[in-house]
Amino acid sequence: MKCTLFNAVAIAASLGLATTASAQYQTNARYSSYGHVQEPAAVQQEASPSDVVVPLTVVDPIHHVPSQEQNLPAQNDAAGSAGCDTGASSDYYGSGSATGCGVGGDLIHNNDRNVVFGLRGLIFNRNYEDQRLYGTNAFGESLYSTASDIDDLNGFEATLGVRNCNGLGWEIGYWGLYPSQSDYTFSGAPYTTSLTGLADVSLAGSAVDQAFNTADSWRTYRNNDFQNFEFNLLRSGGATQGLCCRTINIEWLAGFRYFQFDENIRLAAFNSTAPYPPQTFYDVEVENELLGFQLGARADRCLFGGFSLSLGCKFGLYNNDVYAGQSINDGAGGFGVATAGPYTGTDYNLSAQEDEVATLGELDLGLNWQMSECWRANVGYRAIGVTGVALAPDQIPTNFQTFNATNNIKTNGDLLLHGAYFGVERAF
Repeated sequence: MKCTLFNAVAIAASLGLATTASAQYQTNARYSSYGHVQEPAAVQQEASPSDVVVPLTVVDPIHHVPSQEQNLPAQNDAAGSAGCDTGASSDYYGSGSATGCGVGGDLIHNNDRNVVFGLRGLIFNRNYEDQRLYGTNAFGESLYSTASDIDDLNGFEATLGVRNCNGLGWEIGYWGLYPSQSDYTFSGAPYTTSLTGLADVSLAGSAVDQAFNTADSWRTYRNNDFQNFEFNLLRSGGATQGLCCRTINIEWLAGFRYFQFDENIRLAAFNSTAPYPPQTFYDVEVENELLGFQLGARADRCLFGGFSLSLGCKFGLYNNDVYAGQSINDGAGGFGVATAGPYTGTDYNLSAQEDEVATLGELDLGLNWQMSECWRANVGYRAIGVTGVALAPDQIPTNFQTFNATNNIKTNGDLLLHGAYFGVERAF
C-alpha cells in the first residue's frame, strides 16, 4: 500500500469500493497528532487523543462528483507524538482548508477543535556579569560580585493550546523561575574595600569605607526572579514528506510576550567595633519589564515507537521598562549621606526609571513520547538570550561621590538563560 492514503481512497472510490474502504480505515487507522496515519494492515491501535477527525468528501475521479464521506485525521497538535510513520498530509498541515469543520470532532467531545494542556518543571542556569571587585582581605584574597552566583534556577511552565481544523489556532503560556537567593561569606579581617568614593559617604556618623574596612566579616548576596507570559496565534505551515514516508511538520506563530527579570545584590559588613554601625549594607536592585511582539516557528519530526523530535525558535523586539535603585543603609531605616562633592547632604537612597529597546530570542529542542491516547511526556533543552537589559552589578558607580544612578541606568547587559524542562501534556 502506498504512503499517500488520499490516493488510495480515491482509487478505491473509482472502483466502487469506497464504502468498504471507509469502514476498514476507521476501524484500523491510528490517528496521529501530526495528521498522518499508519497503514491499516500494519497497525491496529486506538486513536491518538490530540487529533481532530475532519470529514473529507471523496470525489469520483471519473465523474468528478462526491461519492462517499470518510473521516481523515487533521493535525491539531504542533508538539508532536507517535503514530506518524506514514506520510499522508492532512488538511491541517496541507492546504489549511476548512473542509468539514464543524461536522467532525475530537475523540472526546465531538467538536471541531483540539485542546492540549501542558505542565512542566524547569531547571535553568544563567550567565553573569563581568565580575566587579568589592575588596580584598588580610590574606590578599579578593571578593567579586560573582561570588554569590546562583547555581540552579527552578520553576514551572504551564501551556494551553487550541487548534482548529482549518489550520488556525492560538496558545497561551506562562513560566517562572522563582526567587532564588544565594550568599557567600568572605572572612579574613582586616579588609580593604575597592569601591571608590565610600570615604565621602557617612552612615551613623562614620565613614562607610571605614565601616567596611574594620568589619569582622563581609557577606555578599544575590537574588533573581524571572516571569514570562506569552500569547501566540498559530498557523499550520504544512508537511514535507521524507524517506520512509516520515514527515517534518511546520507550525508558524506570531504573538506577544511579557518578560520580567528582577535582580538584587547586597554587600554587607558586620562590625563589632565602636563607633561603627553593627551592620552596613550596600544594596542594588534592578527590574526589567520587556513587552513586545515576536515571530517564530516549530518543526516536528516523527521518529519511532511513539517518539518524536521537535525544534522551535522565537525572536522578538521589545520595549524594556527599566527601574534601578540603590542605597547605603544600616538595615534599621538609616541611610548614608554624602559628605563631599556635588551631592553633599543628600541621602544615598537613589532610584531611576527609563525605557530602552531590548531583543529576546529563544531556541527549544524537545523529545516527546506518546504514553497513551490522551497523555504525552516530553523532555528538552531551552536557551533564551536577552540583550538590552540592566544587571544589578553593572549599576555600581565608579565613584560613589557622583551618585550617577540618579540619571544613568546601564542597560547594555546581556542575559542568557538555558536549561532542561520535563513534563506531560493532556489532550482534551
